[in-house]
Amino acid sequence: MITVGADGRVLMMNLATGNMDREYTIGDNQPVVAAVRSDLQRIAVGCESGEVLVWNANDGTKTLSVLKVDAPLTAVNWSPDNRKLAMATANNIIRIFAPTIQGMQPPLELIQHQQFSTTSAVNRLLFAADSRSVWVALAEGQIEEWAYAGLEQRRQFNHGGPVYGVAVTRDGSTIVSGSTDQTVRVWDNMTGQQKFQLNGHVGAVHGLALSPDETFAVSSGADGTLRLWDIVGGRQLKQLITYDATMYSIAVHPQGGLIAAAGADRKVHLLDMISGVEQQTMTGHTDYLHSVTFSPDGSRVMSYGYAGQIKQWNTSDGKLLTENRIGRVGNTATYSPGGKLIVTANGDGTASVLPSGL
Repeated sequence: MITVGADGRVLMMNLATGNMDREYTIGDNQPVVAAVRSDLQRIAVGCESGEVLVWNANDGTKTLSVLKVDAPLTAVNWSPDNRKLAMATANNIIRIFAPTIQGMQPPLELIQHQQFSTTSAVNRLLFAADSRSVWVALAEGQIEEWAYAGLEQRRQFNHGGPVYGVAVTRDGSTIVSGSTDQTVRVWDNMTGQQKFQLNGHVGAVHGLALSPDETFAVSSGADGTLRLWDIVGGRQLKQLITYDATMYSIAVHPQGGLIAAAGADRKVHLLDMISGVEQQTMTGHTDYLHSVTFSPDGSRVMSYGYAGQIKQWNTSDGKLLTENRIGRVGNTATYSPGGKLIVTANGDGTASVLPSGL
């Protein structure tokens, strides 16, 4: 048993004998909470100073690591797999620490993997039995479960060059990727094996999108072409169209039948998915476009580019509906599932959230 007290001491007690086996020295820090790993190899003690001290349970003379946070600790706990440490602080933030991923330097036993906020103070926290989520008991009376998003590499798919475009089926079973090696590849996510290598582009593949029924993929390349692929049978169906500029991003209408493409010509193109015939061309951007997407209901097309301009267009007639300037290099923009919000990823390392106007 580990106890922490107002006298600033952390004691290991032998329950069989009632004797103190070990005392841990923590200096001027005031210990608040403690937890022992299930393999009995590590002890973590959270302090009022906003530090978590980690010791080897078999040697109380050396602190293995000091994890610094920004508020007094209210709870700590180890995961059943003995790899993760969750902690809650008085400012209603939960952090999860775990080992560095393979290849990261320097290799550390514990680094912060995840952080999330709660609506009130956390009284207790506990990992689920599979170590993939954390249960928290809040002072307001709620119990919440938070998923753990680990940094550990689950699987690696070896492409022939840098990957610019990726699309994943809704059930997560199939991944389609495009690369500078000029190929589109289809992967079985369950086995990690490549199902098909699809050749045809002459230049890097920049954009990828799946049809609503997830049997077809559309790709755009540096060769200016948009191509339609059968990802179930593993073959190219047709070259839809050829532009004079690279299309960096493409999207398929939620109901199918229509493709949006945008890129170096600063235009948004709408074309028929089967025939490749262009239906609308929207102009007005002043620089390269990096992102194009349909709203969840398909009524709007949103484009975002290097100049930081976000424009929303009416899908049916191509008219400009809204325009915003983020003021940063625009990398990608997407709608929330309900379409009420827009989330952007910007070239200065920030993300922005703004109302869509839907």
